[in-house]
Amino acid sequence: MNLESNTDDSSSLWRSSAFRRVWGADGTSDLARQSSIVVIPLIGALTLDATPFEMGVLGAAATIPSLLISLIAGVWVDRLAPRMTMILAALVRCLLALSIPVLWWLDILTVWLLSGIVVLIGTTTLFFDLSRLAWLPALVGRRRLSDANGKMQASRSAAQMIGPSAGGAVASALSPPLALLMDGPASLISAVLLRGVPPETGARRIERERTSIWRQAFDGMALSLRNPVLRATIGASGLTAFFGHIFLAVYVLYMATTLNLSSFEVGLVFGIGGAGALIGSFLAAPLAARFGVGRTITAGWLLFGLGGLPIPLAFMVPEYALPLVIISEFFQWMVLPVAEVNQLSLRQAITPDRYLGRVAASSRFFVSGMIPVGSLIGGILGSLIGLPATLLLGVGGMMLAFGWIAISPVRSIRHLPAGADETLDRR
Repeated sequence: MNLESNTDDSSSLWRSSAFRRVWGADGTSDLARQSSIVVIPLIGALTLDATPFEMGVLGAAATIPSLLISLIAGVWVDRLAPRMTMILAALVRCLLALSIPVLWWLDILTVWLLSGIVVLIGTTTLFFDLSRLAWLPALVGRRRLSDANGKMQASRSAAQMIGPSAGGAVASALSPPLALLMDGPASLISAVLLRGVPPETGARRIERERTSIWRQAFDGMALSLRNPVLRATIGASGLTAFFGHIFLAVYVLYMATTLNLSSFEVGLVFGIGGAGALIGSFLAAPLAARFGVGRTITAGWLLFGLGGLPIPLAFMVPEYALPLVIISEFFQWMVLPVAEVNQLSLRQAITPDRYLGRVAASSRFFVSGMIPVGSLIGGILGSLIGLPATLLLGVGGMMLAFGWIAISPVRSIRHLPAGADETLDRR
């Protein structure tokens, strides 16, 4: 595997109409998704008078597809044309989103029906995202993956800042179900943008394997675990998800009770984090070009872990608690995309085309699987050892991501390869 090759198309992605359309489709989809993160719970709480248990079910519904079908979805993504899969996923999401206000208007919407629709919406999102990840190397070339992923992460960060507030504003002005009328058209715009990309653009070689779908799913997972670079990057993301959600499980409670921050101040903290993520998205590719992909990923994980230390210690200096938390939140979210964008690009760059969907699905499966476990353990630890200690444990655990990357071959990789490592699937 030649990880030092510099051969690839170096022209600006701004000149690629195909990439601009895919980027626009992805950004529009993210905007709808971020809006629904606020709107869906509001429908459950305010429109349907859901119980706490029903709200928990509704909150878990969006993650169920990633846990249950992501590995199989990865196989299908490797079998299907990504452009058409993304178009169909966007159109189905549009219909599903618009069905919710219609069912509400007909007075037949229930929490359980809404949860079922959310599961289906999560399924369309899964296929849309996996197809984009599998398509991108062929669409832009492997050496431009950091630039492409950085731009997409930037639009994702912007959607994270705009979407929830826009959804909440419309839900407040009209009603929560009617706020989903924004989601449907946004998904339709995504489909129209993708429809404008010529079918042959970035076409991937699709090989029809004769083994069973379950064997192909297993092969994708085995490849992800067998290769030290893939294993380290997926493992680092999984550890961050696990310990990060131990942290997040008590984070808001800590700010509200231990630090006595107001609701406005808590919202300000999260808004500042989104601004940091937006800046970090644009820094990912230039930093990798300047210092090397491996060093940038390694330093990103180290700084991300260290950057969280002021938060659990802020209760010791209550007069400076708010600025400490804001600075820490901004810094962490600024360096997190630097690590994640570059390691995603590296993972895509070395993976053979026929495995891109399955490797992306394996990563999603492992990372998503850590989220509910971490959240549950975080809640238990918060009761047993206290909020600051739980946060400190979460920060310390997130440092393990840096440790895994630091002892792996990732840190010595200078450039993204121009072509995939075709030896990865040799068994």
